[in-house]
Amino acid sequence: LIQYPENRRRLADQFRLIWLYAPFPVCLSRSGGSFRPLLLPRGAGDSAALRFGHRQDRYFDCADLIIANTGSADGAARRIQDEICAH
Repeated sequence: LIQYPENRRRLADQFRLIWLYAPFPVCLSRSGGSFRPLLLPRGAGDSAALRFGHRQDRYFDCADLIIANTGSADGAARRIQDEICAH
C-alpha cells in the first residue's frame, strides 16, 4: 500500500497518519513466529530487512506523527494521545 505514490497521497488527503516506528529486530520479534508471507525471501538480494529499509523512508515522508514504539502497546497509545492532545 505505502509503496505507491497515489496511495500515499490518498491516505495523506483523508487521514492523519501516525507511524508507530520500531527498529527491524523489534518488528521481527513481534511477529511471534507466525506465518508472514512478506518475511519470506522472494529472490536474490531480497529480504524482509531490505523491504523494511526501502519502506521506512516512505513512511517517514508521509507521517504526520512518528511514535517510537519499542515498548508496550499501552505506552504507545498514551504517547499518541498525549501528542494529539498537545497539538
